Amino acid sequence: MNQIRLRYTGFVAYFSSITLALTGLLFSLLITRKLTPIELGVWRYLGTLISYFAMPIYLFSFWSTRLTAQNKYILKTLLTITIPLAFFIMLIFMAMIEIFSSSIEYPEVVFLVAAFEIPLIYIYTSLESVATAWRPHLNYYAQIIQDLIKLPIALILVVSLKLSLTGAILATISGFIARSLFLYVSLQRLNWGGVDKTIAKKFFALVWLPLYISIPTYISSLDVIIITLLAKSAYPLGYATALFLIGGFVSMSGNLAAGLYPKMLQKPSGKDVESVLSLIMMFVIPTAIGTFILKEQLLNILRPEYVAAASLLPIALLHSVIFILNSIMDSTLLGEERVDYKDEIRFKEIINSKLFFVPTLNYLYSFMYLPSLLIALYIIQPKNPLDIVMIWITTNLIALFIITAYKYRIASRKLQFSFPKIPTIKYFLASIFMGIIVYSISPRSLPSELYKALQSAIPSILIGSLSYFGMLTLVDKEFRSILKAALKFRK
Repeated sequence: MNQIRLRYTGFVAYFSSITLALTGLLFSLLITRKLTPIELGVWRYLGTLISYFAMPIYLFSFWSTRLTAQNKYILKTLLTITIPLAFFIMLIFMAMIEIFSSSIEYPEVVFLVAAFEIPLIYIYTSLESVATAWRPHLNYYAQIIQDLIKLPIALILVVSLKLSLTGAILATISGFIARSLFLYVSLQRLNWGGVDKTIAKKFFALVWLPLYISIPTYISSLDVIIITLLAKSAYPLGYATALFLIGGFVSMSGNLAAGLYPKMLQKPSGKDVESVLSLIMMFVIPTAIGTFILKEQLLNILRPEYVAAASLLPIALLHSVIFILNSIMDSTLLGEERVDYKDEIRFKEIINSKLFFVPTLNYLYSFMYLPSLLIALYIIQPKNPLDIVMIWITTNLIALFIITAYKYRIASRKLQFSFPKIPTIKYFLASIFMGIIVYSISPRSLPSELYKALQSAIPSILIGSLSYFGMLTLVDKEFRSILKAALKFRK
């Protein structure tokens, strides 16, 4: 298997994420402008529910990535297991629709349509898990195709036919179909192998570990259910979704680390971690500062009602930064582990490995976060949706920061890397220069019409980006070399 091109994969992932951000923004604008806050909350509620039913696929995709990195051909075996499982899980979801619908008093038909997302998620996740270890950039091309298909269909269904939330779900399903087909065609060049009983046996014998790894995410996402039930409304979810949609401009910088995990599976290196951290800081710092300065304008683009949540956006932005760092530390710790690279794996060896230790830390995060959230809500007893959201995201941020700092300490000692302080200072100073320019030209009015809201904010975004990268080109030799390499699509 060819070596993963760390920088190339990172730039493909990042510039793909920019494309995805633009198409995703347009899709989000359709959703937020055409859906009421209660419908947007239901959209988030549905996504959370489906994530629980999608969990079984990750039990197999975890090992399929690691096995593919070991030059084993497992795709046919994987699909033989996961496709029947997908339709079985979908039937279970359908059987529970009445419960889901009655809990928020929303029509069952929306949940029925959403059920068809489940088998598609299983299919494209299976394909992506193999591509991650072979050609990770294919996954980002697939996501672009998904959005390019989803957007025009959403325009027809949501805007023209006025199908509202149901139309948005159907558009999402169409995107999933396109994503799956692209990956299927792209992976034809790879040896799929046969239906291997030995590989299948290994999948099932070790399925407990990815289950153990996955559960903390689903425990943490219970916060959506908790907030919905305590508030007896989806309004707080609507505001939180809007905040994290804007915070997503920062989060997409994390895609620059796309090649780190597969690269670590091939050859662990502290220098690679430092390189990724420096690259991410180059983009995450100006994005966070620019988003902070334009917070009212950006929230206004989504929907004028969300401007009321502008004071909470800095918390969401900081959460996005910490989340990126946490993901990098997970990739580092899990990627450098080699206990599963042997033919025979003992249970005790896995228990003593990073494959078990990292998710244990994530359990600790969940057990800090959810009780703290409940206690804070009980003590403060917030009276309105924005107060609920403030308590929600602040509690999450504190717990995530604590666990990320501990992971960083362990990973940096294991692989002997340090945080890139000097480059970070350069990026921060260039971002301050950009921030001054953006603040001086940023609009003070908040037009309610979508076209005027976009027309008002976009010049500040473009000028800010040009000023930052222009300054960085002048003062930073490393950025100039990265830019040349990126333009030539080199390693």
